[in-house]
Amino acid sequence: MAFISACGPSDPETGAAPPPVPQHQLDALEKAKQVEQKLQEDAERREREMRERGT
Repeated sequence: MAFISACGPSDPETGAAPPPVPQHQLDALEKAKQVEQKLQEDAERREREMRERGT
């Protein structure tokens, strides 16, 4: 899973908001979510196929 360094709470000393997350990190996170979803769907499909072959 991707780690986004700027996702913490505001600075406790100054109360300043954390810096915005760079777009390339947001893009990478979205891509990782898509890949994870595809892997999950493929695993579920393979599991279904194995059950169907077993019966």
